[in-house]
Amino acid sequence: MPKDMKKKYSQNSKIVYSLQPWESDILNKKIIKINKFFIATEEKEDRYNSALRLLKRFIPLAKKRNFHAAYIRVNEIDIPVIHALETSGFLTIESLLTFYCPKEIKVKALSGCDIVDYQDKYLTSLRDIASRNFKYSRFHADPRVSKERADLSRAEWVTNACNGRAEKVFVAKKRGKAVGFVACRSELNPKGGRTGIIDLIAVDSNFQRQGIASDLMKAASKYYHRKNLGLTVGTQAKNIPSVNLYTRLGFQLTRSELTLVRYFRK
Repeated sequence: MPKDMKKKYSQNSKIVYSLQPWESDILNKKIIKINKFFIATEEKEDRYNSALRLLKRFIPLAKKRNFHAAYIRVNEIDIPVIHALETSGFLTIESLLTFYCPKEIKVKALSGCDIVDYQDKYLTSLRDIASRNFKYSRFHADPRVSKERADLSRAEWVTNACNGRAEKVFVAKKRGKAVGFVACRSELNPKGGRTGIIDLIAVDSNFQRQGIASDLMKAASKYYHRKNLGLTVGTQAKNIPSVNLYTRLGFQLTRSELTLVRYFRK
């Protein structure tokens, strides 16, 4: 590559990152997220070399600023950047799949549950469900994060959802007991409109395979369909039960991303 072209790529390339207060609080460490790689080329070899040069400058800076770890999500088609991250010591911890359904979910209610709006009296039960029934999350997949911290992250997530992060929280009740929940919100999409998002969904392990998750998804879908919004949900590729659920309900795969993490200190 000509020297002037290398200079152009270097000048027009940068890494944008931000401190992650929630993750930092959960792990008691300073955690950052690489929000974006800006690289002024799509040619594979040049893209790899540009990403590598950026990372060689970024990693010493991150260490100097006493960041504990950085994570990033990269579209799985961006192989040059993924290889540059791996060469620079980043480890892949999950493959995240995103699904979208533009229509209201039409399935029969099979679980025998009452799907009700969230009330404060349910919070303790929802925290317990969240802390005991996740095993595929990013934190659970990271070998440097203890199971206790990973479980705590889900309990704190649903607490934040119930305290205002979520636009709507539905609770599944069976025989008067809360046995599942779905927290959802909406956000701007690339086309300038809004899309409904499943922020978190869980069912007590003692009540799984009874159609409860389907009924919760149906409630969320109906809520956003009334607003003329489609619904998006994400899950890890290894979470086969969730992947099967979403495809069975009519969701289509729209994006596949890798989550990678790089630790700068023990």
